[in-house]
Amino acid sequence: GITNEDIANFYAKAGEKDSAFIWLSKSVKNKEYGGLKFLAISPHFDPLRNDQRFALLLQNSGIR
Repeated sequence: GITNEDIANFYAKAGEKDSAFIWLSKSVKNKEYGGLKFLAISPHFDPLRNDQRFALLLQNSGIR
């Protein structure tokens, strides 16, 4: 099925950063770490890396 991370990926690619962070936050909140373990290195989320929220998300997820 489609995960919160998949939806976040779609929004990140579309340049919709706010929406991408909403869906990534849902993924972290629901502890959907299947794909999130690659969040720090996945090129899919490159458009979000320069945003301060990305570092906070990594920190809150415990991935880093």
